[in-house]
Amino acid sequence: MATYRNSKSQNASRDLEVYQPWKYQKRHYKTDMHYGHKVRRRGTALNFVHWGLTLALVYIPAADWIDEKAGAARDYIVAKLGKVKDAFKNFPPSVSAATIDTDKHSKVSVVEPASEETEVDDSKKKKKKAIGFRERRIIEYENRMRAYSTPDKIFRYFATVKIQSSEGTEVYMTPDDFLRAITPGWRQPDGNTFFSAASIIEYENRIRQFSTPDKVFRYFATLQVTHVHTSGYQSHEVFMTPDDFLRSMTPGVKQPPGLGLDRYKRYDPKDVHTKLELALDEDSIFYKLGSAGLITFSDYIFLLTVLSTSRRHFEIAFRMFDLNGDGDVDCEEFEKVATLIRQQTSIGSRHRDHSNTGNTFKGVNSALTTFFFGSDLTKKLTIERFLEFQEALQREILNLEFQRKNPDEHGNITEADFTELLLAYAGYPQKKKTKTLKRVKKLFHSSPGVSREDYLKFFHFLNNINDVDTALTFYHIAGASIDQATLKHVAKTVAHVDLSDHIISVVFTIFDENLDGQLSNREFVAVMKNRLLRGLEKPKDTGFVKLLQSIMKCARETKPVLLDF
Repeated sequence: MATYRNSKSQNASRDLEVYQPWKYQKRHYKTDMHYGHKVRRRGTALNFVHWGLTLALVYIPAADWIDEKAGAARDYIVAKLGKVKDAFKNFPPSVSAATIDTDKHSKVSVVEPASEETEVDDSKKKKKKAIGFRERRIIEYENRMRAYSTPDKIFRYFATVKIQSSEGTEVYMTPDDFLRAITPGWRQPDGNTFFSAASIIEYENRIRQFSTPDKVFRYFATLQVTHVHTSGYQSHEVFMTPDDFLRSMTPGVKQPPGLGLDRYKRYDPKDVHTKLELALDEDSIFYKLGSAGLITFSDYIFLLTVLSTSRRHFEIAFRMFDLNGDGDVDCEEFEKVATLIRQQTSIGSRHRDHSNTGNTFKGVNSALTTFFFGSDLTKKLTIERFLEFQEALQREILNLEFQRKNPDEHGNITEADFTELLLAYAGYPQKKKTKTLKRVKKLFHSSPGVSREDYLKFFHFLNNINDVDTALTFYHIAGASIDQATLKHVAKTVAHVDLSDHIISVVFTIFDENLDGQLSNREFVAVMKNRLLRGLEKPKDTGFVKLLQSIMKCARETKPVLLDF
């Protein structure tokens, strides 16, 4: 619509003119009608002041008002939902034994209030259980099984119901088992699976065989002690019990649930209520280590060195460092002997100090040096006394092994248990080991068992296995058969130990597969040497590095050959 205004221009003939707004509009004011007022653009500072005042006077109060109303609405909704939850919590209402009659047609029931314990339990938030290292390994194994295994294996793994009848045994799945079998990350319950325990044992056996001493110690140790210093600083130290030490060397023995790599039980030596039950005799060799029979990482390395070294090697090492020829070594010379022996073993050659984990070898501990050299470290250590210490340590470990098999009321273990102890380090396939155990159980199902004395005598015989090997080789070269009488004679003349007929019969049953009464001396000696050293002298690698070294050596030494065609 056209509007009119008075013109103040110098042209008097046009007192009135038609105002056309679009003539005064710029390109960027197309949507605005300013009705004759020319738009003046504000500067940057004025714009800043304008929007700042607008924000302070309009938007912030509006936002506060909206937030206040939203909070009130939220509180109202939460209150309503709480009432609904309480209504459903007590639904259906529990009725007390007594009812109150109001009239002939109605009764008022007295509703029992919800218990306070239930309300407290509902108010507590359930903390999410942390998944440990072992749990993750099991879940990863089960996920691989779901992805790559056959339906038969998946069914046998996740099924939890077995029904036995006169017609046979049949395995079933529950609906929950079926859902778990197809859902990744849902772990099979403990005790309802065979493969999970087998996979853990297999994994722990690989740790024993291929890992560094630092990792083996951190995995099988179970105690952590906190030391509080005068400055308030706290430090932690990890210990093994003698049972942990034995488990770290014995294949097939599973770590207790909830414990594993860097997962320990807290132990406070000052707390009288947390006494350790180590099941050790008062004169146990482990108490000579100090620390109340517990084993530090340095003790662990030293004990493995003692167990994995033969008597002959210690005798040679002592003579090398016996500079004056009196057959004794002092404390400084003994440190050199221990270092030399440790470097020659596979355990010592594989060890690297890890300061970040705290597992650094600090030499022979002060308690042992005091035991060997006295409180002032001026005494001398003879090779005979040190070999007595080695023999006492071996006997202590053997007693722990024997006790682990739970002897009967007569103090005997079964022949099958003795077989398992004998073949623990043989490296037999599971099928061959099972076949051997069945053969032993079949022949000795009603026998009295093996006593502790016979058990210790046989392992005293194994301490001389190198001399026994030489004697049996002479018999073999001469063409004589190695029967039970021959083995008993060799044990008496070479090892100076009288083995019982029952023990010799069990040994022949183990190594005489065709039951012809003849002993396979090569296999027998090989297994017994591994048993004596507890597999500690096996190479601690998979052989891949040696394969690469052999290939490089072959490539360097092989001369190129020109082929004529």
